Parts: sequence; C-alpha cells; structure tokens
Amino acid sequence: MRTTLSGMVCGLLLLALAACNIPVPTPTAAPVPSVAPLSTPEGPVGWLTYTDTYAGFSIQYPPDGTLYLEAMTRIDLPIAPDTNLGEKYLQIAYGSLASPCLSSLGAGWAPGTIPQTPVTFNGVDFILEEGSDAGAGNIYEWVAYSVSNGSICISLEFVLHSTNPAHYDIPPAVYDYAAESAVFEQMMNTFLWLP
Repeated sequence: MRTTLSGMVCGLLLLALAACNIPVPTPTAAPVPSVAPLSTPEGPVGWLTYTDTYAGFSIQYPPDGTLYLEAMTRIDLPIAPDTNLGEKYLQIAYGSLASPCLSSLGAGWAPGTIPQTPVTFNGVDFILEEGSDAGAGNIYEWVAYSVSNGSICISLEFVLHSTNPAHYDIPPAVYDYAAESAVFEQMMNTFLWLP
C-alpha cells in the first residue's frame, strides 16, 4: 500500500508540474564507465618473458637470448655471425625519479647533444635517446627508452658493441645496423605494466 500511495503522489506531482509548464526532468540511465581491456601484446611465437616485479613491468625477448640477473639485468641478444658486431644486448637500468626520466648513457654530454624524442608503445609514453661512443677500437651504439613508474626511473638500454674493422689484417664484414636493431622495437612492442 505504501508503494502504491507514494507512486500516486509522485504521479500527481508530475501532472501538476506539467500543467504549470514547468519542465519535468526525464530520467536517464547513469553513464557506465568503460574500461579498456588490458592489452596483451605478444612477440613472435616462442619468445620468452622477463618480468620485473621491482619496477612493475614485463618485456619479451627472443628465445635464443640469454638473461643475466646480476648487478644490472641484462639480456644478451643473438647477432649475425662473421661481422664486426661483437655483442648486442638490452640492459635495464634504474635511477631515482628525475624530470625528465632519462638514460644514464646520455649523461655527461653537452645539453642538446642527444635528442630526446617522445615515443609510445602499448599506450606507455617513453623518452627515446640515441647515441654512440668509441674508444680503443670499440664502438658502442645505443638506443634507450626511459619511463618512470612511481619514484623509479626505468631505462631500457639497447647496445650494439662492435669493433673498428680497420684494426684487423683481414677486416670482417660491417654489420647491418637496421637488421640488428630491428628487434629493439619488436621487444618494446611487448612492454607491459604489471597489474
């Protein structure tokens, strides 16, 4: 009886408002928040996953890569044989949060020497830096992707370590930079924050 009586009172109130030309609010459904599903990008078939619980992310790497968990996390990546490229690897470096969050590989260079380019992988915004260094016949070309998570600055630093072919009696073939570095973006496309 109470429900019927209150329904009748509400109905009469609406009729009175309408008779006096007072706008009557139309009930609308409350908006339903949309939640995008977590993306789960995957590398090529058979790739392995490195999960970093300290910094809160995961990244995949080729199955013939070798993971080292020592003072600095490092994943040695396969290289084409018989070239001047001696090693190719990803090292994961951490620092305290700075603004902007950048790779330590670019530290010490004059301001503006190493460009800082915003790039995005899987909805995560990184700062891309690229540089090179040389000494004693060794050449280090690197590409770093840096991002912050809370108070941690994370840098995913890909390094190509080669030797100067002029230092050999019979110089080896010069490695193909584009072919050897293609895996860097493939790996970055698998980067995910942990839930």
